[in-house]
Amino acid sequence: MFRYTQRFVISLLAVHVLIAWPTATATPNPAPEIQRIDRTTDPQQPSAPKNPAWDRLCYLYPDYNVIAWRSPDPGEPVAIVRKRDPATTLESANCSSNSLPGDFVLRSDGTEYFSGMWGDLLLTDCGTSNIRELILYDVPSRRQVLSIGGFEGTDGWTDSTTVRIWALSGEDMPRPLCPEIPEMFSVGVDSLFAFNIETLSLKALGSWRCRQLQ
Repeated sequence: MFRYTQRFVISLLAVHVLIAWPTATATPNPAPEIQRIDRTTDPQQPSAPKNPAWDRLCYLYPDYNVIAWRSPDPGEPVAIVRKRDPATTLESANCSSNSLPGDFVLRSDGTEYFSGMWGDLLLTDCGTSNIRELILYDVPSRRQVLSIGGFEGTDGWTDSTTVRIWALSGEDMPRPLCPEIPEMFSVGVDSLFAFNIETLSLKALGSWRCRQLQ
C-alpha cells in the first residue's frame, strides 16, 4: 500500500510540474522600421542605394516624401510620392506604405524601379537588359513626360536645373576604336547630353565613349 501511494504521489507531482512549469514560446521579431534617407541637402542624387536588407525605403526630398519599393512585384507600388510639409524632419516624416489621399502611386509592371527625384520629376529605371530606360513622371500632373532610352548614368550638374547624362546613341561602333571591349561583346557608343529638368530638353555636348553591350 505504501509503495502504491508513493508512486501515486510522485505521479501527481510530475503532473503538477508539467502543468505549472511555464512553456517557452517563440516571440516573433517585430518588423523593422522602414529605412529613412535624407535627400533634402542633396536632392539631385539620381539613384536609390542598392540595399538588399530593406524591402522599402523612405526618402525625404525638399518637397516630397517618397516611399520606394526595392524590388516590387507586378502590381505593387514602385513608389508612393507624398507632398511634404517643409517643417517635417527625417524622424517625423510620414513614411506609411499605405497610400493616402493626395499621394501619387506608381505601380510596377515588373520591369520598373525607383531611381530618384529631380524637383517635381519622379525617375524610374526600366528594362530587363543592360540597355536601360530612364522614365520621368511629372508628379503634379501625374503623367509620364519623357523616356530616355539607353540611359547610362549622370556626369554631374552644370546648374540647379541642368544635369549631364550619358545615353546610348549607337550600337555599331567600330571595334578598333574600343580595344578595351572584349571580343565576346558587342560595341556601342554613349553620347553626353545636357538635360534640363524644367524644359525637358536634351542637348548633345559632343563627347562620346565606348560602351559594352550584351
